[in-house]
Amino acid sequence: LQKEYKILSSAGIPRELFNNADIKNYFTGREFLLGLHFTECMQIHPAIFAALLAATFNLQVYENTPYVSLEESADGLVISTNNAKIKSSKVLFATNLRPIFGMEQFFQEESGVITASKPLPLDKIKSIWSREKLLWTVEEEYDIIYPAENRLILELFKLKNIKEKISHYYNNNFIIDLQWGDSWTKTKDWLPIIGKVKENIYVAIAMGDQGIVMGCTAARKMPMLIGDKSDGFLNLTSPRRFYESEE
Repeated sequence: LQKEYKILSSAGIPRELFNNADIKNYFTGREFLLGLHFTECMQIHPAIFAALLAATFNLQVYENTPYVSLEESADGLVISTNNAKIKSSKVLFATNLRPIFGMEQFFQEESGVITASKPLPLDKIKSIWSREKLLWTVEEEYDIIYPAENRLILELFKLKNIKEKISHYYNNNFIIDLQWGDSWTKTKDWLPIIGKVKENIYVAIAMGDQGIVMGCTAARKMPMLIGDKSDGFLNLTSPRRFYESEE
């Protein structure tokens, strides 16, 4: 945390080191020895962001129509969904999971789960969260702890040991009511894969971290990619890097 404090300082981001007593001004569920506090943290709501992009660029978004299969023919490509077939000369798969077109060995799969407690009286929430904040632990498989309206929230990498984690952070105040989960893939070098994987098939396979930033950067490169052009960023993220390293 002290190293991170210096890095934030060099970047000009306001920050404070919190001791045990300082942290209790925000969260009383359990004790922490040290904390790093800063408020410069951007959050993006993915659904609203995607909807505004679609409206701005007049794009049609089809919900509840998952990709089922892909057929290649002399006339082009045919993608099947649950209720339609789409013909195209070129296809771009933008995804954070599958299909990966035979590159599975270069990925590792990760997951996450958000658990919400049953609704609690506001005074009970206030006794645990004196001031609403988001606490982020520093382990590699970090935990995220925060309140949301009248519920306590615990966000974890895995469901394993979730009862122990709930007791660890919230003692007996947390009774599980709702859970959401998701899975994603991440390349071993933590960079996305952006490039051609087959004739007329292109991919922009995101990674678990920095997904929105990398997704926006990749999207700006799509016209160049589909036009079979390249630059430094596309060379860096090309699937060729894996096969060239093996050779």
